Amino acid sequence: MKNVLFFSLLLATLTSARAAEKPNIIVYYADDISARELPTYGSSVWSDPFRQNSSATACRAKTPALDRIAEEGCWIKTAWAACVCNPSRAMMMAGRYAHIHKWWNNKDKGVYRDPKGKLTTWPVYESSPLLIGRVAQEAGYATYWAGKTQMAGGYADHGFDEGCPHQQGHGATETRSGLVPRSGTRRNLHTRRLHAGGCEREQRV
Repeated sequence: MKNVLFFSLLLATLTSARAAEKPNIIVYYADDISARELPTYGSSVWSDPFRQNSSATACRAKTPALDRIAEEGCWIKTAWAACVCNPSRAMMMAGRYAHIHKWWNNKDKGVYRDPKGKLTTWPVYESSPLLIGRVAQEAGYATYWAGKTQMAGGYADHGFDEGCPHQQGHGATETRSGLVPRSGTRRNLHTRRLHAGGCEREQRV
């Protein structure tokens, strides 16, 4: 009887602890791709290798990892986006429309007049008190950014503890800081990309 009682108490404790655990949150955000290309959204038409409309299953993207994440987590069906990538990315980071965060297009990066009357760039991380990274940090999450920001500042400015930000343009040689192993030694990942005629990747860790 004591063993049964102990097991019941242990099971109740573990169940309670599991309920109190924070779920892992991974946000996948991609620009220059239509939702119809992802099987999760159930489109009957997608793009073939020549960027023409197609319903051929041979041209259908296979995304088993993303499909599983969508099934076990969630996927967003309706969202507001700008017509180009930078303003949309800034909206996701800052939780504000482009006319408020002032990153209206890919070239006009939040230019405004400072208190001295000088035209300068307004970093996205200064345009909102509720950056997605900072909100997660305040909730007790460890935060990590991977991919391009191109919004001035580093990943720490946007509320991320670590990251591999991509600040340069396409085809550039990049140095991505982050990737801190348990030993505490910071590593750099050097990546070279060639977008024309293929993709070449060089990695040094």
